[in-house]
Amino acid sequence: MRGNIREFVRVVSETLSIPQPIVEIGALQVVGQPCPADLRPLFAGTDYIGCDIRPGPGVDRLEDVHHLSFASDTVGTVLMLETLEHVKNPLQALAEVFRVLRPGGLAVISSAMDFPVHEHPADYWRFTPQGFELLLERFTPRRVYVQGLPVFPHSLGGVGIKPGQAETPRRQTDLDLLDQRVRTIPGTLTQEITPRLGPDHFRLLGEELGEEERLRYPVPMLHNAYDRLLQKDEEIARLQHDLSRSQEAHHREHDTRATRFDYATYEFELRNRRVNRDMQAGYVSHFQGCRKVLDLACGSGIFLELLAEQGIPALGVERNPAAAAWVKRHGWDVVEQDVLTFLEQTTETYDGVYCSHLLEHLPKHPRSAWRTAARGILGAEERELPEPEFDDVFQEAERLLSDAELQHLFSGEALAEVAVTARLDAFEGKPLLGYIDRLVVTDRG
Repeated sequence: MRGNIREFVRVVSETLSIPQPIVEIGALQVVGQPCPADLRPLFAGTDYIGCDIRPGPGVDRLEDVHHLSFASDTVGTVLMLETLEHVKNPLQALAEVFRVLRPGGLAVISSAMDFPVHEHPADYWRFTPQGFELLLERFTPRRVYVQGLPVFPHSLGGVGIKPGQAETPRRQTDLDLLDQRVRTIPGTLTQEITPRLGPDHFRLLGEELGEEERLRYPVPMLHNAYDRLLQKDEEIARLQHDLSRSQEAHHREHDTRATRFDYATYEFELRNRRVNRDMQAGYVSHFQGCRKVLDLACGSGIFLELLAEQGIPALGVERNPAAAAWVKRHGWDVVEQDVLTFLEQTTETYDGVYCSHLLEHLPKHPRSAWRTAARGILGAEERELPEPEFDDVFQEAERLLSDAELQHLFSGEALAEVAVTARLDAFEGKPLLGYIDRLVVTDRG
């Protein structure tokens, strides 16, 4: 049980008349609850019956809320707290509650709209405020309270009285008092809501936010909120990068030499992350079932993120400090190291390797270094290297990096960024897919 709902029940117990016997549906006290699930201390000295479909702590008798064994018009109060989302047919459940309550009997319910799936033993539903109003439509008078953004609240509470007993001024007065007292229950009693959103009180169904309250909810839907958080992370990374560049500028203020290509600027300012996610998503299926995938020159971890979403373990290698730090902050495994150095030093093996936009960033090495890189990427022994295919790669790399026509068009530094394009059809009988689909050349000279 969440803390705000327990406090809601306490306020109800101290504000309204609570007819007996009290029947709690969903009374099993599951281990690991955020707050104590035992509500009996709030109703001390009463005839209290705890019911659930499973035996255990807090359960006095086994009951299926769809077919309660209580006789009609015999129960004083029914509590269903944090239970309705686990009920297969909530409308039938409330019909049963209505049946067993005697006229003037009280129903107290709660549930969540913004909350993770939690199986106790199964989790079927999330309720809107109008959904709660529908569940209580046979009860008069009734109240529905929401906590959080009215169009997307995190918590809902409801109170309904079974009609049939003469209405008294005291009952309406008590409900009016309850309307006021629930407003003192802060949403921050539930562990998912931070003090930045507090106090975030319960409010009546249909009640709008005040001007200051609206500022706490800049976006109305969770996936938009997550996207906003990611945008903030990207903005922070760009600001940190800009700060680093400004600091470096002080050391080269009078340096008129050509500026070296800045990968972090390209990654965080020029690339569209969403577009690149879409472009790379098609490659994920090739790595299904892999024990561990190696992503060489992983950049800001776009492919690591895609693999993680599919539950595929992976390690990234990235030498750019800003990009590696970005990957670490998002919880993906990364080694901040030069690719060739990593391949020379690592003793681990991988059954999947991803290389996107890698070869164009490798310096001009003799053929032996290219051979070492290829051997490391594919995890092959010296004698296992298929010479003709790799020679094609080496020759293509050397040709592009030394082409006389290219040299008079671009600076030597820009040539070092030219993409090497090659396709290998098979290695040790396994099909290989790989190509460079973009060429970015920067000439600042």
